[in-house]
Amino acid sequence: MALLFFWVFRNPKKIILVTALISCFALWGMVKIDINNNFLDDLNDNSALKEDLNFFEQNFSGIRPFEMGIDLVDTSGNILDKNVLVEIEKVENYLKVEYGIGFILSPITIVKSINMALNGGKNDFYKLPESDSQMNKINRLINRYKNRRGVPVLLSNDQLHGRIAGKMKDLGSKKVGHLNDDLNDFISNNIDHSLLKFELTGAAELMDSSNSRIASYLIVGLGFAFLVIALVIGLIFRSGKVAIISLLPNFLPLLMIAGIMGIFNIELKVATALIFTIALGIAIDDTIHLLSRYKTEMTKTTSSMRALKTAYLSTGKAIILTSIILSSGFVVFTMSEFYSTFYIGLLVSITLLIALTSNLVILPLLISKFYKKKGF
Repeated sequence: MALLFFWVFRNPKKIILVTALISCFALWGMVKIDINNNFLDDLNDNSALKEDLNFFEQNFSGIRPFEMGIDLVDTSGNILDKNVLVEIEKVENYLKVEYGIGFILSPITIVKSINMALNGGKNDFYKLPESDSQMNKINRLINRYKNRRGVPVLLSNDQLHGRIAGKMKDLGSKKVGHLNDDLNDFISNNIDHSLLKFELTGAAELMDSSNSRIASYLIVGLGFAFLVIALVIGLIFRSGKVAIISLLPNFLPLLMIAGIMGIFNIELKVATALIFTIALGIAIDDTIHLLSRYKTEMTKTTSSMRALKTAYLSTGKAIILTSIILSSGFVVFTMSEFYSTFYIGLLVSITLLIALTSNLVILPLLISKFYKKKGF
């Protein structure tokens, strides 16, 4: 530890230069981070579960669920009115042809299935009935059996709300986002808005919506975390400068890990975003240990450098040991079949080791720069 301490203060310019270069490289990598979410990306290629899901992805309609809510605007009618069904069919046809939905269930499905059943099960009659008398007959059957299994899933009891459900290929949230934009444009330009309102919903849409906002949420969350940490440290040490210099050694590891994610195409999603908050919460401990010991040592001597050396040598080994133990604990996650868990284990471990280096190299230089005489 003594050799490391002397090396730090003999090479301050080199350390600053290397830190600046690495930070610039990390910034370049950070801007390349892609925000995307695939259902299958979280599974290891050798996972039995992924093999099973790939089978359905390749041989059936896909594994990604699609959900869309239908709300009747004109409540004097109901979704089973012929003119309303025609509008729903337009959207359903677009979903099949342009959007890529391979399997669809909707109120249209119920009507077409009953129409086919009433005509001897012939495939030619799997369509909306042409006559009003046939439509009225189908409506009576639906009302009679509206509480039977399957009907309430697609059509509400008051027939003012419906649901389109389907399956599609796992294209990723980025590609699906473009498809959703085109779908909304189609609905805006081709559907009678005085009759119906369509809205994307469901678990997949919720995940995509959360994922698309994750970058802004992450920035706001980390900003708030840094602010709280700065306030707490500032109050504990009664110094604004201490609050500021305590953040820099812990900001650099997060910047570097963001650069690594961008360079190696590790996508930012809900799971991988946890890396930053977990690493920050653990890494700040090293800073607090060193600052606390330095403050204690300054009550025993008038030499800032002597106090810093004593604090460095006494806490350095403990900080190193703690960081290694914590990193080893997170490395266990790399054995997971889920890539998100794997990356949490790998990147948090790397971040902790970078934070350790930052606290042992950069933090002492900052302390010596700002507290040459009196300490805090």
